[in-house]
Amino acid sequence: MDEIINNIVKKLNLSTHDQDLDKNKNYAIICDRVHPDYTFKSLSLINIAKKKKNFKTIIFTESKKEFISKQIFKASGLNNFYQTNKINFLKNTTRLLFLFINALWLILFKGFNGFIKDFKIFNVKFGDLIYDQYARYNHNFARNNHLNKYFIKELIISINKILNIKNFLDKKKVSLAIIGQHCYANNSIFIARLIAKKKTKCFLISGPNVIFYKDPSFSFRYPFKVLNEQIKALNFNDYNVKKIYKKYLIKRNAGKLYYLHDNINSNFKKNYYKAENLDEFFKVKANKIKKKILFAAHVFADGAHACGNIIFKDYFEHFEQTINFFKDKKDILLIIKPHPSSHLLNEEGFIENYFKKNNLSRYKNIQLAPKDVKIYSLIDYVDNVTSCSGTAALETAAFFGKKPILAGQSYFSDLGFTLDCKSKERYFFYLENLKKIKRLTKSQQLNANKTIYIHECQNNWKNFGGIFPPNLRIFKKKNLP
Repeated sequence: MDEIINNIVKKLNLSTHDQDLDKNKNYAIICDRVHPDYTFKSLSLINIAKKKKNFKTIIFTESKKEFISKQIFKASGLNNFYQTNKINFLKNTTRLLFLFINALWLILFKGFNGFIKDFKIFNVKFGDLIYDQYARYNHNFARNNHLNKYFIKELIISINKILNIKNFLDKKKVSLAIIGQHCYANNSIFIARLIAKKKTKCFLISGPNVIFYKDPSFSFRYPFKVLNEQIKALNFNDYNVKKIYKKYLIKRNAGKLYYLHDNINSNFKKNYYKAENLDEFFKVKANKIKKKILFAAHVFADGAHACGNIIFKDYFEHFEQTINFFKDKKDILLIIKPHPSSHLLNEEGFIENYFKKNNLSRYKNIQLAPKDVKIYSLIDYVDNVTSCSGTAALETAAFFGKKPILAGQSYFSDLGFTLDCKSKERYFFYLENLKKIKRLTKSQQLNANKTIYIHECQNNWKNFGGIFPPNLRIFKKKNLP
């Protein structure tokens, strides 16, 4: 294996060496993500940076294990590793205990919503990241009591990492940080937030994209957020833009974008239902339904705060409280569509089991969508769609001219074609008054299409060079955890 790695590093010209390590006062941090794909790309980026300025490069790691990524770094000439999960009893114990008690105080007096919103370390917000990390595993999001051993363990580990990173940043002059994640509780996003107000250059490697963090806001929002100025700058009358978008939509609607796993999972072996077929399936006439709304469910464990604030604690609370709201709204049909990629985080069948466990079949106006239905046939069928940040809401605006109801920030929120709810009261008001929601104007619908173009066509979601394997999320077996 060592010989193979050395040959790849040599062939890709990724060898890099720190000159005058003892004299060099400028440091560059690379956060190890374990994945070889990210490792090769971070080495390419550090080599480009070193042509302009020499750095002493430190690899931040969260594990003692000798992953293949460590072997690649060493083969390239980088041997300086900083382990962030190591407990420093001399420096961290007192502060860790204080911060741990502070977190518990927030939870006891303000609940987990208060913790997510207000828990800070060194006056930097970290509660959202820690909670999302906890909620990602063991179906923790569905537990009745979140103040349990899983959360406490994650809280202590995260605080300790943050303290270790801060100790390093206080001692060393860091001029460059290369990170690999923008959500959950990990070295990458901890560093990004701690250096946000400094002059440290920060680059995020996300799949095939390299994003420069131009200002502090990047560390606290989704880095691919579409902005109004981007929409204004895009000329949708340009012939080449129209041609690219038209070809792209044909592939997109057919589920042939191999690098977008949700798109394939959503369209593979799915059927388009006509309105009369759905009426029959949901027994609309028999149940005297006047309005219909689609709840496009998220993968509950999938980083609820990755795009920013949401008005619920997490995606699961959004799901539960929406269902409870509609139990006595017998003339409004709530259609629940499980996320097409729910199996990736061990949630296949979770919503179906939830329906059985809570005997929701007794509510004729709350129903699950057919398993083989295409999402577009549902969007066309209903009066509106609700989500926190899901792409189904953007498709609702762009392709059907309906103004979706968002319960949280998204990469396409606050652009004029979504109903951006800032409170639960406003969210439930819109759900109960669907008839008061007007259709989008042509200009608003155009902006929604521009947003898809900017996010999916202008951004590069394909991997480069054909060196690395295709997106394994598409092919992952559904029985794997």
